[in-house]
Amino acid sequence: MSKTSTKEKTVHYKKVDFLKGANLGQLLKAQLLEGDSFYSKAKNRQQFVSATQDDFILINHASSHQSMFFGELIIVESGKAQAVLKIDNDNATEFPIKTYLTEDLPDDESDSQEEITRKEFIDSVLYFGVIDNHVAIIQSRSLTARTLESYLGWLLGEAAKALPNNSALILKDAPNPAIKEKLESTPAKTISISSGIGSTELQPIHHIESNVPAKIDYKIEDNVIDVLKTAFGVDLDTLKFEDSLDDANLKLKLTLTYNRKTSKSGQKVIDTVASSMRHNDDYVITLEDGTRVTADNLKMSGKISVETINNKVYNDGLKVQLYNWMTTNINFGD
Repeated sequence: MSKTSTKEKTVHYKKVDFLKGANLGQLLKAQLLEGDSFYSKAKNRQQFVSATQDDFILINHASSHQSMFFGELIIVESGKAQAVLKIDNDNATEFPIKTYLTEDLPDDESDSQEEITRKEFIDSVLYFGVIDNHVAIIQSRSLTARTLESYLGWLLGEAAKALPNNSALILKDAPNPAIKEKLESTPAKTISISSGIGSTELQPIHHIESNVPAKIDYKIEDNVIDVLKTAFGVDLDTLKFEDSLDDANLKLKLTLTYNRKTSKSGQKVIDTVASSMRHNDDYVITLEDGTRVTADNLKMSGKISVETINNKVYNDGLKVQLYNWMTTNINFGD
């Protein structure tokens, strides 16, 4: 008996940017859904991600729903075992764990004896829908929008040679329309920007006559030194240390604000900086009415209900949900 359940998933919106104009939805349909296309066969869509060509990423399922291309991106680690926890005793101090290999799995009734069937565990799955140059993505633990961007760049560029010359496929964050409108209509009062502080390795001085290994020193990155020196008169250019700052967890945090009120020119400075921060990953903008805008809530996303049958996503239902979300929330004229 089939077990059906519904889970809430987050949809992330990305807008496609090519250095040369093209239509991602049309390209994917032409390359993957046309029967005479080389890439209509799943085996030709594998991008190997290991030196031994055992592990690979591919768009496994590909189809369409009305004007939307729908895809299922998976990653496979060849020969990987699957650990299963057996919860069989409420009084146990430890639950047993059993590891299964693909050869432990029973053959499907549809598998013929003559046909050699290779089986692999799927590590992770990402689902996405594309209408023209607009993409809706449901990410997984291992597969993110960045993975999809890289894979599509390989498939349509390096493999299929379908991208325009001197172009690059980029998936950009697009601002949430409601937050964007709020940001444009309400003056900003405070902007806090954070950036990690790193270090650079100083070239050691080598003494030809010495057999002693050269000592390596480190200094703070020049951009951080410049900010502190220009803004506060603090000169750390001569500060040296023996270890890098990679694990130091240091952050430089700058806050731009005003007390009680500011001039028209002062407000223009703050609003301009606030607008420019949309490409930064670590900032907080506090508007005049007290609303806080962060990098995460400025990006456009939403929730949809995804139906699963025996823990497998029901693709036909998901296609409808993704299409409805995209046509409801996205301005295709942008």
